[in-house]
Amino acid sequence: MIVKMSKYDLILYAAQAGDFVEKLRALGLVDITTTGWEPSDADRGLLAEIEGHTRAVEALEKFTADDRFDAKAKPFGSGEEAYAHYTETTKRATALQGEIARLQKIADEVRPWGNFSPEKLHAIEAHALALHYFVASRSVYDKQHVEWPYVVVPIHSDGVNTWFVVVTDVGDEVALDAQPLKAPQMSYREAEKQITGLRHQLAALDGEFSRAAASTGAIRRNAGAVFQRLFGNVVQGGGIGPPHFGGFIVQRIPVPRIVQDDVVKRRGIGVW
Repeated sequence: MIVKMSKYDLILYAAQAGDFVEKLRALGLVDITTTGWEPSDADRGLLAEIEGHTRAVEALEKFTADDRFDAKAKPFGSGEEAYAHYTETTKRATALQGEIARLQKIADEVRPWGNFSPEKLHAIEAHALALHYFVASRSVYDKQHVEWPYVVVPIHSDGVNTWFVVVTDVGDEVALDAQPLKAPQMSYREAEKQITGLRHQLAALDGEFSRAAASTGAIRRNAGAVFQRLFGNVVQGGGIGPPHFGGFIVQRIPVPRIVQDDVVKRRGIGVW
């Protein structure tokens, strides 16, 4: 008996497409075609949102294995709220980490100069004196500094290099077999103080991350809702996607339409 075939749209992970198609062929359903599809701006936004949810869940699952995770943290009221808080907290953490890295670089640069006072340095310059900052290999410094026609003040030596200051009148130029350095803008102690404060702020964000981590189930469900919105956009728009977009595959196949995640999972075909 000849049975009229109907066409249905399915959306699947690209990695699962091969196995899925083979299962259909085993049932005798072999008329499988793919048509072109160009995602709209709204579709691209939904794809980005799904990817963001995926990255959030992966990061939060790793966070639960970290000592910073508070297992008693209260989950957020919804997956949407949890994802929004996670996104904002991640931005704040990234900004703090960037500032800590910047200050750490400054701390490393000014460490050889010790715990000097920038204010006192400015006071010296107010007396028409200029300070020039240099570093040279210890061997070069030890051999040559007595011959330099300047007031030379050694500050620090690590056994390999020597950091020193040359004092001249304002406007005088200094020519030495040494590497000139920028004048330090803050002391090592001040840089470390600021870094400590920022690290405290960063640690305070662990509470927000813990609440988000306790809400991963809700975030997953919210991602599923976004996924359904995307699927609806694709079908309602009348276009079926190319073989791959954003990790998914869209194909036109003559089988009953499968949309809901739980139905798909019961049939052994994963969608999410």
